[in-house]
Amino acid sequence: DNDFPISVLVDGELYNTKSLVNEIGIDNVNASVAEIIAKGFYHFNDKLFCKLNGKFSICILDKKTNTYYLVRDRGGVKNIFYSIVNNDLIFGTNIKSLLVGGLVKSDVDIQGLWNAISFPCPPQPQTIFKNIKALERGSYIKISADKSVEINSYWDIPLDIENISLTNKQSADMLENSLKKSIEYQMQTGNCFGTLLSGGVDSPLISALGSMYESNLTALTMGLSDPVLVHKNEDQRASLTANMYNMNHVVKLFSVEDLFKFLDEMVEIYEQPGISLASNYFLAKIANDE
Repeated sequence: DNDFPISVLVDGELYNTKSLVNEIGIDNVNASVAEIIAKGFYHFNDKLFCKLNGKFSICILDKKTNTYYLVRDRGGVKNIFYSIVNNDLIFGTNIKSLLVGGLVKSDVDIQGLWNAISFPCPPQPQTIFKNIKALERGSYIKISADKSVEINSYWDIPLDIENISLTNKQSADMLENSLKKSIEYQMQTGNCFGTLLSGGVDSPLISALGSMYESNLTALTMGLSDPVLVHKNEDQRASLTANMYNMNHVVKLFSVEDLFKFLDEMVEIYEQPGISLASNYFLAKIANDE
């Protein structure tokens, strides 16, 4: 609606659309994510952001005040990168979109690069480029009509709320219920679901809980085919979880030569390297094949 005072661009999805539709008072139960956010912002302004449960990068324009808001989800699943050049803020959901115009220089931040290859990604707002920052998870940027830029946090991990009177079992039950609720939220979107399954602790737990909501859940595991490295594989331990919860377990092995074969493509796809670069790439290839 061109006459509505709020415009929205969104990349992502919401898990709590039903509760938001009711709270905002939208008549259309099949309202799009953009409509929910636009009407929610109209009613709640920036107080809306802490009500959103999902994975998203959002750009909101308040036409009345000519104010823009860039919002990143609380978990940081989606990205927003930005750079300020000549008092103008340039932003995008990937780094390439900032560099392609030539206004933002691709000068490497050595500390950011070192952190990127030491951790899954550089500690945000740092990136591997000097002139580009990442909006931190659970935060938003407000760009006023006078081009002033304000960065605020709308959500953070709750602290100092522990209840030390709980028994170990009560604590475990609370954690399990929270995980179940989170997974159920995400699996209500109607998409085709799969899971990445290792032989550790976190992915087997999430996969097992996910199998409660989708029968014959597809679980993907990668391993190394090189004889000197096969002892590092976790596929056998992962299979124990897959068999116990009746998952469709897909295991594929890759060699070190495969890493070099696809290295150029990895660099093209992953704008910031990290310790999980190769495993994420090959798991994505398995998912694509399946």
